[in-house]
Amino acid sequence: MFCAVNAALWGGCKRPTSTQAVDSTHAADSTHADSTLTVEQLLANQQGHAHAMVKIRGCLDRGFEMLVLRSSCDHHHLAQCVWLEDAETEYAFTKFNRLHPKHKVPVIELSFQFDRARNSRAWKKVNASLENNIRSEIVLLGQFETGSGFGHMGAYPNELLLVDVLDNKSNPTP
Repeated sequence: MFCAVNAALWGGCKRPTSTQAVDSTHAADSTHADSTLTVEQLLANQQGHAHAMVKIRGCLDRGFEMLVLRSSCDHHHLAQCVWLEDAETEYAFTKFNRLHPKHKVPVIELSFQFDRARNSRAWKKVNASLENNIRSEIVLLGQFETGSGFGHMGAYPNELLLVDVLDNKSNPTP
């Protein structure tokens, strides 16, 4: 339906019509995100990485109603960042749609098998990396989405549905 509406209104749909779920508890790290990308590399080929698992390196930046991955801790341009989203939100919307088919909400199909325990561990790592500061150099694994309307008030053109934190180096900020 999403693609049909997009095709009629805007001339196409960039999302795949079907995806194969990946078990996020095993081998998603190496099977579906072979090399680590920088934010610049990811954003330079957004459609090539759309709805795919990616490893991405950047600066995690937290602020008022904001949690984004930037190319560097000195870079603050809104268009050159990726909103970080909790995969549990999309998982819950999917579950809601199954239970209430007459009241469907827009949802992004997860390309990996959602694992609540892994999701919880990943967010604990995110929070720990930002505990004493607002920025942290980090490597994340997640599902990349592009288009528009992501994040707070739909202000971000891209988002990453967090699967795991692979590495972090906290950088205290003044």
